[in-house]
Amino acid sequence: MLQRYAKFVWGIDEADTHAAGEAAVRRTEEFFRQMGCPVRLSDMAPIKIDPAEIVEHLERGDQTALGERRDIGLADVRTILQMAA
Repeated sequence: MLQRYAKFVWGIDEADTHAAGEAAVRRTEEFFRQMGCPVRLSDMAPIKIDPAEIVEHLERGDQTALGERRDIGLADVRTILQMAA
């Protein structure tokens, strides 16, 4: 899916799906920075986001299978939020 995004949004014609996805993410981050938008959670200071707190909230609300295919679990959410910090 990211390879299609890379090709059709950013014009990145890369056969390696992983490389295409990485390039698309970099381009998207650059674009957001140029627009003055936060890219990382830490860019939103003074707002503090605690990944553990968000995961606990999702668990309390029984929102443990996320995503279009419901294949994103709480461990994935925790990892994504930590990477976004």
